[in-house]
Amino acid sequence: EQSRFEAFQRASFRVDAIGDWVAACLSNRLWRHNGGGGGGGKNQKNNGNPQQQRRRRTLEDLVATGQAGEIRTVVAVLAKIYAQRLVQAAVQCQEKESQPASSSDNNNNNNHHHPT
Repeated sequence: EQSRFEAFQRASFRVDAIGDWVAACLSNRLWRHNGGGGGGGKNQKNNGNPQQQRRRRTLEDLVATGQAGEIRTVVAVLAKIYAQRLVQAAVQCQEKESQPASSSDNNNNNNHHHPT
């Protein structure tokens, strides 16, 4: 448990990576919600070019004033926790894959000696 906590503290993301990712997710969601950008708004003059409609927006542009920092912190912590769970699950799968080979050999040997 201590080593997991230390790994959690050492893990870090590029400063803008979390904000960029959350902003991209929110922008894509808004774009789809508005029917692929045909909903007007600031980019109405760019209706013919989907790339311009889906321009990169910052997290600060998409959320309430002053909330971007807190959102980045929460998402970063959740990402670290999720990553730890993935690693833990991978280790458990590895352990399970290495155990059945030896236990199934024992079961096969037992079946040969003791027919049922």
